[in-house]
Amino acid sequence: MANFNDALRNLASGDPRLAYFDDFGWFEGLWGSRTADGKPAFGAVEIGTTLRVTYSAGDDPRNALLKDLHPGLAWNTLWVQSVVLRLNQVFGLGVTPISDKEVEGFLAPLVCCPANT
Repeated sequence: MANFNDALRNLASGDPRLAYFDDFGWFEGLWGSRTADGKPAFGAVEIGTTLRVTYSAGDDPRNALLKDLHPGLAWNTLWVQSVVLRLNQVFGLGVTPISDKEVEGFLAPLVCCPANT
């Protein structure tokens, strides 16, 4: 994957019409990575004061993954937030960034119950 991402990064760097978004770097910056022996060492993400998203599976916004192990709503919302920032950075689009408060306001009402499920 590193070689593939390096090739994409190089491709984008040679053309001002392209932008590279480091999805793996984004993931590690948010959730963490694995230990030297490959075991998951993923952390939780605090969104505002009311929402804590763990790297777990379940159909609730407090789980990073859905039950079927696809990225969940919180993951996708945080990803879009970062993509908007990157597009503004590279292309100066002037798209209003998605604030942490907006992310919290979008996700918090969707939480189903007191603990992660």
